[in-house]
Amino acid sequence: ILHHNHIHDVTRFERGREGYGGWGIYLDAGSSEIRVEKNVVHDTRDGGLHLHNHGHPYGDLVVNNIFAYSAGPELMRNANHEPDGNHVHLQRNIVYAAGTEMFGGNNWHAASKFTSDKNCFFSETGTPDFFGKRFDRWQATGRDKNSIVANPRFVDPARRDFRLQPDSPALGLGFEPIDMS
Repeated sequence: ILHHNHIHDVTRFERGREGYGGWGIYLDAGSSEIRVEKNVVHDTRDGGLHLHNHGHPYGDLVVNNIFAYSAGPELMRNANHEPDGNHVHLQRNIVYAAGTEMFGGNNWHAASKFTSDKNCFFSETGTPDFFGKRFDRWQATGRDKNSIVANPRFVDPARRDFRLQPDSPALGLGFEPIDMS
């Protein structure tokens, strides 16, 4: 169980234009039956969450987290060693981006073994991109049927105050406010 962490300002090793390792939470190859819950992850170089789908991982749950302000895509999923069952379930997370790219990496395909629902997605600068798709087309693949694209109504995201205002639409999805004290 990885819970109640405040992870921020994560950079990475870089040599010229090459680099590696700037994620907030990284479930490496084969990571299985891990619960990632009530974490606040922001200002990362390469994504707030990276799911490495090598070594046939299974049974991970990523629930009720805030992922915000990655310099790249907010959520990453790479490699193609799909397990027999579900790799990961993403539920009741707030994914908040300065840019438009919600998902990065190479494995968010329709046949990939992961589930995702009741999440709140938002981009400050335009229409969110879901692995090359608009949200309605992403939902047509069977993912995020009960998720929304909406401003989660943080108190002051520019100052990294991620407390939710009482009228946050994320609360209607069952998101439980995270104690930021």
